[in-house]
Amino acid sequence: MKIPTKQMLQAEFFIQSLLYVPMLLLYFGAIFISKEPVILGLLLQFFLGIFQVSTAIIRSIRHQSQIRKKYFFAAFAYVASLMTAMFIFDDFSMDKVPKLWIVFGIVVPVSMASFYWFLTLMQVNGKYTEIDTPTSEIDLLKVENSDIVVNKIMERHKRRINK
Repeated sequence: MKIPTKQMLQAEFFIQSLLYVPMLLLYFGAIFISKEPVILGLLLQFFLGIFQVSTAIIRSIRHQSQIRKKYFFAAFAYVASLMTAMFIFDDFSMDKVPKLWIVFGIVVPVSMASFYWFLTLMQVNGKYTEIDTPTSEIDLLKVENSDIVVNKIMERHKRRINK
Protein backbone atom coordinates (compact mmCIF):
# COMPACT_ATOMS: atom_id res chain seq x y z
CA MET A 1 0.00 0.00 0.00
CA LYS A 2 1.43 3.36 -1.02
CA ILE A 3 0.99 6.14 1.49
CA PRO A 4 0.07 9.57 0.14
CA THR A 5 2.67 12.26 0.77
CA LYS A 6 1.90 15.25 2.94
CA GLN A 7 2.36 17.54 -0.08
CA MET A 8 -0.19 15.54 -2.06
CA LEU A 9 -2.69 15.73 0.80
CA GLN A 10 -2.08 19.46 1.20
CA ALA A 11 -2.58 20.07 -2.54
CA GLU A 12 -5.79 18.01 -2.50
CA PHE A 13 -7.06 19.92 0.55
CA PHE A 14 -6.16 23.28 -1.01
CA ILE A 15 -8.03 22.54 -4.25
CA GLN A 16 -11.04 21.24 -2.33
CA SER A 17 -11.03 24.35 -0.14
CA LEU A 18 -10.96 26.64 -3.19
CA LEU A 19 -14.30 25.12 -4.20
CA TYR A 20 -15.81 24.11 -0.84
CA VAL A 21 -15.51 27.34 1.17
CA PRO A 22 -16.92 29.67 -1.52
CA MET A 23 -19.72 27.16 -2.16
CA LEU A 24 -20.74 27.28 1.50
CA LEU A 25 -20.52 31.07 1.57
CA LEU A 26 -22.74 31.29 -1.51
CA TYR A 27 -25.31 28.96 0.03
CA PHE A 28 -25.34 30.96 3.27
CA GLY A 29 -25.70 34.11 1.19
CA ALA A 30 -28.65 32.53 -0.59
CA ILE A 31 -30.28 31.75 2.75
CA PHE A 32 -29.81 35.18 4.31
CA ILE A 33 -29.52 37.66 1.43
CA SER A 34 -30.99 36.59 -1.92
CA LYS A 35 -31.57 33.44 -3.96
CA GLU A 36 -29.22 34.31 -6.86
CA PRO A 37 -26.00 32.83 -5.34
CA VAL A 38 -27.55 29.34 -5.43
CA ILE A 39 -26.73 28.93 -9.13
CA LEU A 40 -23.04 29.70 -8.63
CA GLY A 41 -23.04 27.50 -5.51
CA LEU A 42 -24.46 24.61 -7.53
CA LEU A 43 -21.78 25.13 -10.17
CA LEU A 44 -19.02 25.03 -7.56
CA GLN A 45 -20.70 22.00 -5.97
CA PHE A 46 -20.64 20.19 -9.32
CA PHE A 47 -16.90 20.76 -9.85
CA LEU A 48 -16.14 19.93 -6.21
CA GLY A 49 -18.05 16.66 -6.59
CA ILE A 50 -16.12 15.76 -9.74
CA PHE A 51 -12.82 16.53 -8.01
CA GLN A 52 -13.68 14.58 -4.86
CA VAL A 53 -14.95 11.52 -6.72
CA SER A 54 -11.88 11.59 -8.97
CA THR A 55 -9.50 11.72 -6.02
CA ALA A 56 -11.53 9.04 -4.25
CA ILE A 57 -11.11 6.74 -7.25
CA ILE A 58 -7.38 7.48 -7.51
CA ARG A 59 -6.77 7.07 -3.77
CA SER A 60 -8.88 3.88 -3.68
CA ILE A 61 -6.77 2.30 -6.40
CA ARG A 62 -3.33 3.74 -5.76
CA HIS A 63 -3.37 3.90 -1.96
CA GLN A 64 -6.02 1.22 -1.32
CA SER A 65 -7.96 3.65 0.85
CA GLN A 66 -11.01 1.81 2.14
CA ILE A 67 -12.78 4.91 3.45
CA ARG A 68 -12.41 6.68 0.10
CA LYS A 69 -13.67 3.59 -1.68
CA LYS A 70 -16.76 3.70 0.55
CA TYR A 71 -17.17 7.40 -0.26
CA PHE A 72 -16.96 6.66 -3.99
CA PHE A 73 -19.62 3.95 -3.77
CA ALA A 74 -21.87 6.22 -1.69
CA ALA A 75 -21.47 9.02 -4.24
CA PHE A 76 -22.14 6.60 -7.10
CA ALA A 77 -25.26 5.27 -5.36
CA TYR A 78 -26.47 8.82 -4.72
CA VAL A 79 -26.05 9.89 -8.36
CA ALA A 80 -27.60 6.65 -9.65
CA SER A 81 -30.63 6.98 -7.38
CA LEU A 82 -31.04 10.66 -8.27
CA MET A 83 -30.93 9.88 -11.99
CA THR A 84 -33.34 6.98 -11.54
CA ALA A 85 -35.78 9.23 -9.69
CA MET A 86 -35.54 11.83 -12.44
CA PHE A 87 -36.16 9.15 -15.07
CA ILE A 88 -39.11 7.56 -13.26
CA PHE A 89 -40.80 10.82 -12.29
CA ASP A 90 -40.89 12.74 -15.54
CA ASP A 91 -42.58 15.70 -13.84
CA PHE A 92 -39.79 15.98 -11.25
CA SER A 93 -39.49 19.73 -11.72
CA MET A 94 -38.31 22.40 -9.33
CA ASP A 95 -41.78 23.96 -9.24
CA LYS A 96 -43.57 20.81 -8.08
CA VAL A 97 -41.17 19.51 -5.44
CA PRO A 98 -38.84 22.35 -4.35
CA LYS A 99 -38.15 20.89 -0.90
CA LEU A 100 -37.01 17.59 -2.43
CA TRP A 101 -34.68 19.49 -4.76
CA ILE A 102 -33.21 21.41 -1.84
CA VAL A 103 -32.64 18.21 0.16
CA PHE A 104 -31.37 15.99 -2.67
CA GLY A 105 -29.77 18.71 -4.77
CA ILE A 106 -28.00 20.67 -2.06
CA VAL A 107 -28.17 19.19 1.47
CA VAL A 108 -27.12 15.61 0.65
CA PRO A 109 -24.25 16.54 -1.71
CA VAL A 110 -22.97 19.25 0.65
CA SER A 111 -23.03 16.72 3.51
CA MET A 112 -21.02 14.25 1.45
CA ALA A 113 -18.60 16.99 0.35
CA SER A 114 -18.21 18.12 3.97
CA PHE A 115 -17.39 14.59 5.09
CA TYR A 116 -14.71 14.23 2.38
CA TRP A 117 -13.31 17.71 3.05
CA PHE A 118 -13.00 17.02 6.81
CA LEU A 119 -11.46 13.61 6.11
CA THR A 120 -8.78 15.25 3.98
CA LEU A 121 -8.25 17.93 6.64
CA MET A 122 -7.76 15.24 9.31
CA GLN A 123 -5.25 13.45 7.09
CA VAL A 124 -3.34 16.66 6.39
CA ASN A 125 -3.11 17.29 10.14
CA GLY A 126 -2.04 13.68 10.80
CA LYS A 127 -5.12 12.84 12.87
CA TYR A 128 -6.33 10.08 10.57
CA THR A 129 -4.29 7.43 8.81
CA GLU A 130 -5.20 4.12 7.30
CA ILE A 131 -2.94 1.37 8.52
CA ASP A 132 -2.94 -2.00 6.84
CA THR A 133 -2.33 -4.79 9.33
CA PRO A 134 -2.51 -8.57 8.93
CA THR A 135 -5.53 -8.76 11.23
CA SER A 136 -8.90 -7.19 10.73
CA GLU A 137 -7.85 -3.65 11.81
CA ILE A 138 -8.20 -1.95 8.44
CA ASP A 139 -8.85 1.63 9.51
CA LEU A 140 -7.17 2.92 12.63
CA LEU A 141 -8.15 6.36 13.85
CA LYS A 142 -4.89 7.99 14.81
CA VAL A 143 -5.33 10.28 17.79
CA GLU A 144 -2.92 11.79 20.32
CA ASN A 145 -2.31 8.38 21.99
CA SER A 146 -1.81 6.56 18.71
CA ASP A 147 1.63 5.26 19.70
CA ILE A 148 -0.02 3.36 22.54
CA VAL A 149 -2.60 1.88 20.17
CA VAL A 150 0.04 0.92 17.60
CA ASN A 151 2.25 -0.60 20.31
CA LYS A 152 -0.67 -2.68 21.61
CA ILE A 153 -1.37 -3.98 18.10
CA MET A 154 2.31 -4.80 17.60
CA GLU A 155 2.46 -6.61 20.97
CA ARG A 156 -0.61 -8.64 20.04
CA HIS A 157 1.03 -9.67 16.75
CA LYS A 158 4.27 -10.62 18.52
CA ARG A 159 2.34 -12.78 20.99
CA ARG A 160 0.56 -14.54 18.11
CA ILE A 161 3.87 -15.21 16.38
CA ASN A 162 5.51 -16.49 19.57
CA LYS A 163 2.69 -18.94 20.35
